[in-house]
Amino acid sequence: MHLELKNSLFKAPDFFGIMTPRGGKTIIYPILSLFPQIFIPKIKEPLYFCVAEKAKLVLSVESAEIVSYFVQDVKDYFSLFQDAPEGSLREEALT
Repeated sequence: MHLELKNSLFKAPDFFGIMTPRGGKTIIYPILSLFPQIFIPKIKEPLYFCVAEKAKLVLSVESAEIVSYFVQDVKDYFSLFQDAPEGSLREEALT
């Protein structure tokens, strides 16, 4: 899916990986990233749609460090998916 915002084209996620807390998402996330057909942003849970949780610790797949991250701006949210190769499916993880 693509969205147009003020004459700019933004890539949006194609699907959401929804799991329960402590449901194995931390193990599934790096496994999915092994498939070149699936693009996963560096921030595991950007929490853009989670209004109730303004700050949460998130594990970055690339560095395996816990970082505090909460995407609040729509441009920042869509920028997470800009590096996705053409034809790949873009995934976002949600709890």
